[in-house]
Amino acid sequence: MNKYLFFFVALLLVFWLSVPVWGVPTHIHLSWQEDPRYTIVVSWRTANQEASWVQYGEELPYDMNASGSSGTIHHVALGDLEPDTTYHYRCGSELGWSGDFTFKTAPSDPSEAFTFVALGDSRTNWQTCGECSEATHAADPEFVVHTGDVVAHGSDQNEWNVWFDEATILLRETVFMPAIGNHEENAPNYYQQFALPHNEDWYSFDYGNAHFIALSTEKSMIGSQRTWLEQDLASTNATWIFVYYHRPMYSSGSHGPERPVYYAWGDLFDEYHVDMVFNGHDHCYERTHPMADDWVADSPDNGTIHVVTGGAGAPLYGMVAEGPWSAKFLKINHFVLLTINGTELHMEARFLNQTVFDEITISKAILPDLTIQSISTDPKYPIPGETATIEMEIINAGKLTSPASRVTVEVNGGVLGEAEVESLEPGDIAFVSMEWSPTIEGYHDIEVMVDGMDQVFEGIGEDNNAGSLGVLASVPKPDLVIGSIKTDALLPDVGETITFTIEVINEGTKKSDPFKVQVELGLELLRNLEITFNETSGLEPDERMEVHVPWTCESGDWEIVAVADPEGAVEEIFEENNNASRTFHYRDFQKVGPAYLPQGFGENEMVVIYYNQSYGEIPENSTTCTLVWGINGWKRPPNDMAPMGTVRRKAFETEMVQVSTGLWLVSIPTDDRFEWIDLKFEDRQFLPKYWDDNGGEDWIIPGESWAYGKIDDLLAAMEEAEDSGVDVSPYWDLLSEVNLSLMDRQYLDAALILINATNHCMMTECELLLEKAMAEYQLAMNEGLDVARVENFLIAAQAQLDSGNYGGSKQFIETSLRRISEAREKVPQRIVVPFVVLLATFTVVLSRREKARRSRTLITDGL
Repeated sequence: MNKYLFFFVALLLVFWLSVPVWGVPTHIHLSWQEDPRYTIVVSWRTANQEASWVQYGEELPYDMNASGSSGTIHHVALGDLEPDTTYHYRCGSELGWSGDFTFKTAPSDPSEAFTFVALGDSRTNWQTCGECSEATHAADPEFVVHTGDVVAHGSDQNEWNVWFDEATILLRETVFMPAIGNHEENAPNYYQQFALPHNEDWYSFDYGNAHFIALSTEKSMIGSQRTWLEQDLASTNATWIFVYYHRPMYSSGSHGPERPVYYAWGDLFDEYHVDMVFNGHDHCYERTHPMADDWVADSPDNGTIHVVTGGAGAPLYGMVAEGPWSAKFLKINHFVLLTINGTELHMEARFLNQTVFDEITISKAILPDLTIQSISTDPKYPIPGETATIEMEIINAGKLTSPASRVTVEVNGGVLGEAEVESLEPGDIAFVSMEWSPTIEGYHDIEVMVDGMDQVFEGIGEDNNAGSLGVLASVPKPDLVIGSIKTDALLPDVGETITFTIEVINEGTKKSDPFKVQVELGLELLRNLEITFNETSGLEPDERMEVHVPWTCESGDWEIVAVADPEGAVEEIFEENNNASRTFHYRDFQKVGPAYLPQGFGENEMVVIYYNQSYGEIPENSTTCTLVWGINGWKRPPNDMAPMGTVRRKAFETEMVQVSTGLWLVSIPTDDRFEWIDLKFEDRQFLPKYWDDNGGEDWIIPGESWAYGKIDDLLAAMEEAEDSGVDVSPYWDLLSEVNLSLMDRQYLDAALILINATNHCMMTECELLLEKAMAEYQLAMNEGLDVARVENFLIAAQAQLDSGNYGGSKQFIETSLRRISEAREKVPQRIVVPFVVLLATFTVVLSRREKARRSRTLITDGL
């Protein structure tokens, strides 16, 4: 019996040891919500609802306590900490405590050196993720910034559990500050488990002499986020500025460059000189050259370096197409370690065994930068013979206090005078004024130079110390200007009477005499209406008036031209600014689900998409079409859910106007930078999936310039193909047919035919060139030339041809021919190739080519 009792007790003991200790904290991690010098947040998770306590102190035993709300997810903020101090802590409650761990606060001295790590895409391969966390911990950074895709499915808590387990050794003693990626899915799990600043989607913090900004490419990148970003960049005087987010502006990996990101933020990065940007999304390492205005800059002083660091555990991606921005690319698991020491930055990209495979050092010159921010005159139009004031704003846009300097003002090439500019702190503005009396009427050139003797050393900032202004001196006169042309109905029915409103402003310095306003309206000005306005008192300076023109709406492109004082009765300061025109595009619409789309549109007009509940009711709690929910079961999205459309080469947000009960109008501005507009509507809970109310299909609205641009593509392909011996006459016939579709504004149909024809033309040329190249290869083999490697290029050319990459195929063909030509130029002696080897080799090439030819399908619509 004793034996059985012992066995039973042993089973109970094993079972007891295998049950989790429910009160013991797991997923312990550190973050900041406020100043890293004085605060920190300790977060953890428990299996059951527990109290939240943190015991901490500079030494053991702990002498301080802090508490937070009870729950299963715990966040406790510690405040009033001492800068540059190591603290011991443990977290939990009386039901279970963690072990003893440490954290260190940020230094109070901004010049003190520090290190941090940037990494991203830790999802999927958990063993690699764990190894990366251990390697990062061994590098001993002060904190880690993560570029997103922590896990593969953000709504799956099991994945978060695994990730926290793998990263435990790093997270419990190193602050972790993530940016959200597409695989987080904007899921509540992400927001609940991390305690981050601001709204947790985008935020910033300072550490030492650096400013860090986390952004979200998974929410609208313009609107409120861009406004916040611009304000945040304008408010910092940090020596270094780092930005991190998920989808890269520049990447040679399989996702490639995300152009909407560039159009959303690129100009701000240039304007405020962001030093370095970290991204993920592409699972590789890539460092760019310094980039400014979408071009490679001459130095980091004049551009931003972008680093794709997506190698912390996700499946690795290779290079797809090397961009001109690329300075280093590697398909490898890695992390990036940066050391900031005052004005010097050293970056090391490391393998997980700590071997450095890429490194750069940047030294930043901390200098003042005197810039002329504005030049104006008071009055705007000085009167000859009277005294006016030239007013100037001079800002120190640099990072260091500028000493006192002088500003020189020249008028029409002669020196008017000099004035003192006091010492300016970074960001401070000096207001300088100087009196001037023009002697004659007409234009005068005012030039301003600050620090003309170069007494203030500004480095690259020396080239922006000058500014100029053209000023018209005139006796008091009126200046009549057409301020605006508007209509009271954006979507009128044909036959409906609408009203055009023309605003006229006197922007001059004297009351005008009575004058006429002429309004012309028509298709190419074939229809004219004249309105005469006789106001006995005329218009006072800055006074406005309106002219109203009723019109019965007709379909088409209508241009309205307004002219103030067409007879020239009023003597004005400027006679040439009295005209204004605007074109209104009234379209026939096609019904698509509950929406109506225009049949076609021209450049720079508004693409109008409008919804009416009677054509397709959407339940109030629907997750679809968050863009245009209205009333009576529809609702407009709140301000923080501003929609974003996905557009090739550009990102945009829409304007929303309620034109009647239950009816919302969405206007999308277009210009010649659009190839097409692909409407996809975002939802906070359902990203990255896109939903709309068109049966799951996207609405593609092609632009006019895109369609006409496809003609140029076809003509270019025809020219090259004809040079290669291809009969291009069928394509000329096709162009005549396509032209009719373009005239009918059927841009999508025309463009698809043109694209297909271009591809067919390029494919035909490649097939012909490949046959010639293979014949050359056979001849070279017969001659005994050393062209063994040419076979690989021919096989690659065939593979590219089969995949539809005709440009790539042509490059491989040209490389093959060049190799054969080079082999012919050398050949000190001929090598006789046995006929059997020749026949076998050529048979392999032919068989592969024939097999590929049989496998592909050629689409030749319209040919």
